[in-house]
Amino acid sequence: MSMPGLHEISYLFWDASQKDALEILDKYGIDYILIENNRIYDDSQHKHTGGYPRAFLDKISNFDRFKKVFENEGAQIWKIEK
Repeated sequence: MSMPGLHEISYLFWDASQKDALEILDKYGIDYILIENNRIYDDSQHKHTGGYPRAFLDKISNFDRFKKVFENEGAQIWKIEK
């Protein structure tokens, strides 16, 4: 199984609708997203894929098929319901 390409990650972080995000994640068999809280950054001024953009977290929290199933001070896990 291959990993998503940089262009797909960038698209997923900033531009993908829920439908598009589900297609990308399904393509790679991804059912969960692990987010390390210390790698979340404010992407309002600068965008990069070296962490988790705040805009991505704001977006997926509004997607009805993405459910946060775990969170503590260090990490959060999101389940993708297909």
